[in-house]
Amino acid sequence: MIKNIVFDFGGVLCDLDFEHCIAAFADLGYPIELLNHEVISSGIFQKYNIGTISEKVFFDHLRQQGNLHYATDKLLIDTWNKIILSVPAQRFEALKELEKHYTIYLLSNTNYTHWQYSLDHVWNYQGESFTKHFKQIFLSYEMHKEKPNKDIFEEVVHSADILPQESLFIDDTKENVDTAKSLGFHVLQAIGDEWIEPVVGKPMHC
Repeated sequence: MIKNIVFDFGGVLCDLDFEHCIAAFADLGYPIELLNHEVISSGIFQKYNIGTISEKVFFDHLRQQGNLHYATDKLLIDTWNKIILSVPAQRFEALKELEKHYTIYLLSNTNYTHWQYSLDHVWNYQGESFTKHFKQIFLSYEMHKEKPNKDIFEEVVHSADILPQESLFIDDTKENVDTAKSLGFHVLQAIGDEWIEPVVGKPMHC
């Protein structure tokens, strides 16, 4: 019996736009060959996502590497946050329905800048912050771990005091889903609205 659902954030609940973010950095003059999907998951970007460097160090590195010495922190923050779009209303409604039957958690590879932006601009729904509907929120930059490594899942299991065999993990990335499955989780690889009907049992229209 499934008692818990652990959601990924970007790509599952929140829509992302890598191309828009990359194009925005290119408009600043940042070398496009230094900024792609692979780069964003490694090197200085990875260090920022697991919280081993500060926002200041991250932005100073971008300025130096991209010769963007004129760029203010605000400009870099605004550009970096262009990767984040929104959580559509039907996903909020689906989460509200699931909350009646399951304990829900969030597990995200994210960084301080993106999470603060999300708290201010993404999670607000019908006049309240929807983050309160998750029993616990696990963020890579706070945990100093990241998916798809096993240790981040093990910490979630320990901290939340849940059993993998009673838990469903939903993520858009195959490697993350594979790790969770190897630890005993029920898993679903899904992007955007793809998880709503198989998990909630009915399409949600808003």
